[in-house]
Amino acid sequence: MFKPINQDLVIPQREHARLAGNIAVYWGNKDFDSPIIPFHSVVRGITFHQNGYDLLDTYPVKEMDEDTLVGVFRNDFSVQVSDIEAELINMFHQFRLVSKRLITKPSETFENLQKEFEIAIENKLTRSKYSKADFLWADRITNLCDRISFNFSFGEKITETIPVYPKVGSEEKLEIVQSLKDANTIILDKWPFSSKQIRNVVVAYESKGYPKTLRPVLLEFLLEYRLSQKRKKEEFLSA
Repeated sequence: MFKPINQDLVIPQREHARLAGNIAVYWGNKDFDSPIIPFHSVVRGITFHQNGYDLLDTYPVKEMDEDTLVGVFRNDFSVQVSDIEAELINMFHQFRLVSKRLITKPSETFENLQKEFEIAIENKLTRSKYSKADFLWADRITNLCDRISFNFSFGEKITETIPVYPKVGSEEKLEIVQSLKDANTIILDKWPFSSKQIRNVVVAYESKGYPKTLRPVLLEFLLEYRLSQKRKKEEFLSA
């Protein structure tokens, strides 16, 4: 669960994942290709990437001990949605998260978990007609949508640069800068979506009494385009 900064609220992990999926639905325009993998499978994999948690989970993000976190990763990694490609989208996402943690917090337990996930991915890839490269390309979409939802759910006013692949068949990356403008709005300085802006709502709950007593709260979400100061400077210098 997420505990937004400066708000006495809780956002369940599955709600965070649902928002990520609702962002992913709009992926693609004349400058950003859709993935080769069926788009509904990509969206499904993103939407259900936290289904290893209960609907109303009580595991605070960033506060879990290693044993608890390993169990959660295994549950999320093993989510079944009757769609091999969607399951692989999720599996690549979980593998990336474990690999990222190993960089910052080396651990034999997580090294073993990484190897376990890698073997499972290789085995499942034999049942898909799409390649590892196809899934790694699509994983950039997963990462962007997940990070947007993740930062919104925490409410942290941070700026983060996230690389994506604009064109299928190319490994040329484009960096997208996202920043939290206020409690409800996230700004991107490049726009990879089909809609001019993306609006949604997230169901949160008052933290007092959660999860036994549920007092739901609707948080408005807005994602929109705005040129960052860095990008403005780059475009000015190149003009």
